[in-house]
Amino acid sequence: MLGQVVDGWAVPAALQARTGFPVQVGINTGINANCQSFGEMNCAAGSTNENAVLIAPYTGGSSAHKNETLSGSIGLNTNAAKGGTGINMFANPDEVYAQFRRLILGLDHSGGGAGAIYNLPQWNLDLSVAKEFKFTERVGMTFLAQFANVLNHFQPGTPSLNIDTPQSFGHITSAAANTGPRQMEFGLRIHF
Repeated sequence: MLGQVVDGWAVPAALQARTGFPVQVGINTGINANCQSFGEMNCAAGSTNENAVLIAPYTGGSSAHKNETLSGSIGLNTNAAKGGTGINMFANPDEVYAQFRRLILGLDHSGGGAGAIYNLPQWNLDLSVAKEFKFTERVGMTFLAQFANVLNHFQPGTPSLNIDTPQSFGHITSAAANTGPRQMEFGLRIHF
């Protein structure tokens, strides 16, 4: 009887953890929105993915700060009392915002790509549970339960990182695209 209860279990788990991907601190307003800092293209035809220039050592970290009530002039859209989500990438958006500036033609040689800072890290746990029951030598049953995002925790999405909209700098308004609510699937297989 004890063997029936203890034997036949399988509990594989998959833990996925990763650092944040490189993100762009954008220059995104006005007639030269994300292009034309170096005169390289017609802005009506596209953009060149220009980064703001990091002018001081980055001190922002890479974790979401929740229930923030910001008192400075940067990131004010975060405040839940003013309709924001209350989540900002930075504990002090004013300090991080001051570490960036627009591109200057003749002084800067590149503003392309992303990677001056990194997005928030993400982690997730998926789990399967299986139990094999044997009734006779030839007849048995397997119970299966699979859980995707078993801990059902919030994964913050990419924040607003645009030096031309300081009121939204660092504001997180959504969940990461690759995480959804917990999903459960159950199955029963009889073999004979």
